Amino acid sequence: MAQNIAADLILANGKPAPQYFNPDTGEFEVVTKSMMEEIIAKEVQGNVNVSDVNATSRLQAIEDKLNGTLDTNSTLTGSIVEYAWEQSNLDFFLTMAAGFFGQNQTQSTNSVIPIDVSGYNKRSIYIKNNHDVAIDIRGIKLYEKSSGGHMLDYNITAGTIAIPSGASRIITDADIPQLNSLIKYMAIYLQASNATTGSFNFKIIGGR
Repeated sequence: MAQNIAADLILANGKPAPQYFNPDTGEFEVVTKSMMEEIIAKEVQGNVNVSDVNATSRLQAIEDKLNGTLDTNSTLTGSIVEYAWEQSNLDFFLTMAAGFFGQNQTQSTNSVIPIDVSGYNKRSIYIKNNHDVAIDIRGIKLYEKSSGGHMLDYNITAGTIAIPSGASRIITDADIPQLNSLIKYMAIYLQASNATTGSFNFKIIGGR
């Protein structure tokens, strides 16, 4: 089978299986979980812990860590994924121990401007921690509309979802099921006590 011929491995639901072309056999072969874990272990160099991300998110982790960006409308595992929101080099924690993060950063729950995620049925949170202390995800806030209409606070026990200094992590619905609820806007609550150097990157990845 030539490499430019369409893949023909189909799942029971009729959709193409995750697959690659093996030039040694001349056939398309299914990409397995162990293959993805091996790629992450070798290429991401330990910055993303395989146990921290679910199967759907592993290609996102590879794309993000190896390329530094996720191309708009990139096709991964049959879904269109793109950045719904991204900010880099945030140094909020050099002066504050905790805050709410949306389109802005603030210590006040009433002042945060939520991020529009209404166009996505899958959402993931990506954080790269360049601080000298861990960043702890303590909750998410869900909204019905961009201003007001606050629906729900989902609180997370301290230490449950922490990103160590120098590490990165993708948080999915496996960690926070409410990420894939029927929400239109969201913000997250983070803590990082006693940071003296560095910054962090914060991205919302949307899938549809």
